Amino acid sequence: MDDDLRTISNRPGWKLWIAGHRRLTISAGVSTGLILFVIVGHFLPQPTDRSPPGCPGVVDSSDYATAEPQVIHRTVPDLDPSPTKPEFSSREADLFRQVSFSGTEYGYGPKISLRWDRTVNVYVLGNSELFEFAIDALKTVAELTNLEMEISDDPRRANMAVCLGFAWTEHVNNRIGWGPEGDPYAGQSWGYAVMEADSSGEIFAGLASVSAVRPHGEPISLSLTKAAITEEITHVVSTLDDFALREFSDIEDADTSIFVGGPVIESLNELDRRMISALYGPIPAGSTWEEALTYIEIVD
Repeated sequence: MDDDLRTISNRPGWKLWIAGHRRLTISAGVSTGLILFVIVGHFLPQPTDRSPPGCPGVVDSSDYATAEPQVIHRTVPDLDPSPTKPEFSSREADLFRQVSFSGTEYGYGPKISLRWDRTVNVYVLGNSELFEFAIDALKTVAELTNLEMEISDDPRRANMAVCLGFAWTEHVNNRIGWGPEGDPYAGQSWGYAVMEADSSGEIFAGLASVSAVRPHGEPISLSLTKAAITEEITHVVSTLDDFALREFSDIEDADTSIFVGGPVIESLNELDRRMISALYGPIPAGSTWEEALTYIEIVD
């Protein structure tokens, strides 16, 4: 795995970090890659410089389908005043720290827990044949996090955008449109996630985009597309990083995690669900790993 990170912007009041996670394969002398980008912005509480709504790389949205408005999930009141601490083995806790509390692979970015604490209005635009995968992923994370979530057909109302199956130029321009200016990786990624969060750890905007093709024009298989959609939507809701299987191969479920680099994984496993549930359960937004340890139970 070849990983890279750059500090792209440092304007007054906010910073943007970009982390690129790349695994490269060689085929007939051509290098192709899967890169996941996660942008995390630390903004002022009431930022005036907000990312554009929807999928800004699309010149004419009528070229694509828009998902029909619908309720994805309604928040269920928590009636348990003293919930049980989520349990992790010591090695599972190491993995949890890696994907949720360590920033990027090089240790930059916010090393705190991130979560949405507001209604998530999602705008879904693109190839309608992929909408089913996106809606399934949205339902999974909304039920797991107990977030109030609905799909809107008005990008101006949305604080999350899901852009699916675009032509390469539009896919890249979506990334450029969300900023930051001068992003050197915007033209390399066929799947990425963007999260914008304030200094308290609350996510207030997000983008997940998956192209129809790889950077060099090769079409992406349906199974890989589904896996990418699920992973990017999950990243927008919860975690910053992936992990290398070689570092956590001793954990029973590591090879089927949505966050593992390498295998094509189309759904969240039990470990993924425990980690995300902990982020949206007892662990407060903005917690460091040391603070989070008081809210979980290490069982070995």
